[in-house]
Amino acid sequence: MIDIKGLKMLIDRMWTFKYKPQSFDEYIFTTEVVHQKVNDWIESKNVPSLLIYGPAGTGKTTLAGLLIKSLGLQDDFISINASNETGVDVIREKILSYAPQIPVNSIYKVIILDEADKLTDAAQCALKEIIEKYEKVCRFWFITNNKNKIISPIVSRCQELCINQMDRKAMTQRLMNIMKAENVTYQPEIVFAYINKFYPDFRKTLNEIQNNTINNVVQPLPDTTGYNTQLFDDVINKFKQGKIKEARELIVDSFSNDDYAVNFFRYLMERTVKGNYTNPIKYKIMGIIRKGMIDQFVAADQEINVSGTLALIFNEIS
Repeated sequence: MIDIKGLKMLIDRMWTFKYKPQSFDEYIFTTEVVHQKVNDWIESKNVPSLLIYGPAGTGKTTLAGLLIKSLGLQDDFISINASNETGVDVIREKILSYAPQIPVNSIYKVIILDEADKLTDAAQCALKEIIEKYEKVCRFWFITNNKNKIISPIVSRCQELCINQMDRKAMTQRLMNIMKAENVTYQPEIVFAYINKFYPDFRKTLNEIQNNTINNVVQPLPDTTGYNTQLFDDVINKFKQGKIKEARELIVDSFSNDDYAVNFFRYLMERTVKGNYTNPIKYKIMGIIRKGMIDQFVAADQEINVSGTLALIFNEIS
């Protein structure tokens, strides 16, 4: 049996839940364009179907929750985590049974599909007609880290809302405000190390700081990535040896989640800085890595992006 009380106490202790914005006054908008759009929707009380996308941990799901609250839609929405329910069955069983229903306290309902990029293409295709058919009584909000994994018929039926990475200064200030509220002491350079490693993922940065706070003091970032650096070396060496097919297979088989790719780029950067190259070559490689890491957030196929980045690097140093 699940200990509900114990689970609630655990959640309440987590800073990411405890300090989750409760209103738009507490929410940090990444652009003024997004801020103005949200203000217009709240004023008109009319939000279209949305595609909310951007890097992990930047406040996409939080924004959707605040919109629900601000528009008074608490009785007229459901939220579905698409990473758990990916196929056509969820369309038939949950969405088709809910979309036609008359709203309780509003003129329309909302169906939130979090991690929408995990939906199969068949499930997304099944949704495109539903979006149009029930547009007057039901809106769909798709939330995703990877916009390019959403099929174009869905994209064309939604208004896009890009939640970009938070400004570093704003992120740093928010973290320091939370640590102050928790009576936690820290050395600025230690906090900057956490930000440099996990930026722009605010949620992960805050979680790691809390996990490594002992006796109300933030400890230095542990000297471990939690990733298999030998795997990273194997991929790099296979590219270096010209074994491109083997390297690509290794990436597909072994990079277990999106974080692996991001940390791979960080590892590449560290190796480049320490590498025996002239400074002009280092600068070029660092520029290639920077572009690859940015592209990773929007790449339709992340393996191709990683492989392409490595190809550019080894072409530069060959």
